[in-house]
Amino acid sequence: MFKERGEMVNSNNLKVTLIEDSLHIGEWIKENIETMEGLELADWEKDGENAVSRVQEIKPDIIILDLNLPGMKGLDILQQLRSKSAKPLIIVFTINELARKKVLEMGADYFFDKALEDQDLLKTLGTLGRLN
Repeated sequence: MFKERGEMVNSNNLKVTLIEDSLHIGEWIKENIETMEGLELADWEKDGENAVSRVQEIKPDIIILDLNLPGMKGLDILQQLRSKSAKPLIIVFTINELARKKVLEMGADYFFDKALEDQDLLKTLGTLGRLN
């Protein structure tokens, strides 16, 4: 179950922070995470502006990051997070296939194209949750 700000998440689950401005895609990801063993959506940021500070506050295990965000762009968020640490695991989920090589070179752990690889994202999340 999605936890509102200030609520504690189940410490046995991997905490996931979603950084995605599309309500449709965000709800789809949220609903799928809620059905997965070992995962819990700890935060959903719809604007890039506060994403880095929220990640530092929440300390998620996994981040699902869109690149095209209002406020701060996803590439800038990725760069800031990776300049501090190799953790958390970062999954870029975006429509920009041309960014695949760049984000992986910048330190993203996975890249999935929203148009073609949505089921691959779910399979990877499911695997990560089960391995937890």
